[in-house]
Parts: sequence; structure tokens; C-alpha cells
Amino acid sequence: MPAVSIPSPAGARRPGRPRSQKARSAILAAAAHLIDEQGLRAISMDEVAERAGVSKATIYRWWPSKGSLALEVFLDQVLQSQQPLPDQGSLRRDLLAHVTAVARSYGQTATGRLLADLIGELPADRELGTTLRSRVIEPIRTHNRLIFERAIARGEMRRSVDTDVAMDMIYGAIWERLLVQHGPLNERFARNLVEIVLIGLEPRPSPVQTVKN
Repeated sequence: MPAVSIPSPAGARRPGRPRSQKARSAILAAAAHLIDEQGLRAISMDEVAERAGVSKATIYRWWPSKGSLALEVFLDQVLQSQQPLPDQGSLRRDLLAHVTAVARSYGQTATGRLLADLIGELPADRELGTTLRSRVIEPIRTHNRLIFERAIARGEMRRSVDTDVAMDMIYGAIWERLLVQHGPLNERFARNLVEIVLIGLEPRPSPVQTVKN
């Protein structure tokens, strides 16, 4: 997945005794395996505690809900899979590299399945929604604005374009395929999406004024 500066999971620690790195790693590994095997909705904190070899109280001391634990598993996976996103020299190439990497990550790895599970938990867990926005969505959007800023500086994109809406178009299409699964998240999809988005971003020719003799 493209490199994004995501707040460290350590920033979400709850008050209490210092976290044991060994126990934390065991809990996250157990949760990741169980989620991959059964899906987030099917697992319980009891199963995670048993698999990790810790008490359920230990888990709840650090994560108040199953969703918050799953979010930290997701963040660990994202941080481990980060790849640099260099300036490709043009808006088309920048977007194609980024959208292809995201589509591949969400469509072909456990990261995408876990993100879909997390989104499914949002209606019942408002705190999870707030944390997901602050620790995942906003850092990603802030990072992606750099692509548009470079394009504007190169004269490839109109300054009047609402970049938030542009990102909604890109991620809305990706997340719909992730959640509804009506089509694959693959390179062909990424290319088609980028070409459609570019139509709305690229500069438009100035109207030609007719000079009357």
C-alpha cells in the first residue's frame, strides 16, 4: 500500500499499567489469525484471549471493543505493507500508481477484507468510527493531497477543483467494490477509474472569442 503517515498505534493507549510488548504482539497476532479465519463479526474476545494466552481483562485494559482491537490489527498491517509513492512526473502516472497499489492491497490481501469488516462495525460503534477517521482516513487524505498539489504546480489540474470531492470519487469507487463486490479490484479497474477521474481534473481550454470585423 502507498506510504502514508499514519499515527502510531501507541498513540491510542488507554490509561493503566504499561503495555507488555510481548502480550500486545500475542494479542494482535491472535486477533489477526482469527479475523482472517472467521471474519471480524464471528470472533469473540474470549477466543482472542484464549489464542493469545492472556486474560480477557488484559485485552479490555488496552482495547475497549472488538472493533478497536481490529482497527489496531489493520493499522499494523498497513504499516507493514507501506511502500514509497514517488513523484512519477505526471498526474496520470501518479494517480495510476496510487490507485493500482490501493486496489491491489484491498482486493488481494487480508487488509481489504479487514477494512470491509471494520466499516461494517461502524453503525454500532461510534467511537470506532471517530478513531477510524482520525487515524486512517484523514492521514490518507492529507497524504493524497500532495498528488493534487504537484499536479496544480505542473499546470495539469485546475486550481478550482475541489480535491476532497476528487478523493471521494476515487475512494468511493474503490470502497464500493470492496463492500458490494460487484466487480474486481484489479489493474484494469484502476486504469479505467483514473481515466474517468482525469476528465474532471484536467484543465479545460479557454473559450475562443470570435473577433468581429
